[in-house]
Amino acid sequence: MQEIVTAPSLFAMEEFPELPPVVDCGFEDPKNVDLALQYLWKSHGIQRAKELARAC
Repeated sequence: MQEIVTAPSLFAMEEFPELPPVVDCGFEDPKNVDLALQYLWKSHGIQRAKELARAC
């Protein structure tokens, strides 16, 4: 199965270089999901994605 990486996740990966390897491993392991969400919530990814959407 192929996961889709959304804009908030891409922005979070820019802030946290530790995140791309977690995403590359996939999300079948719930620990990877939890870890990725922790990085996402710590990042400015959601805010940046909202700003991007408003700019369009």
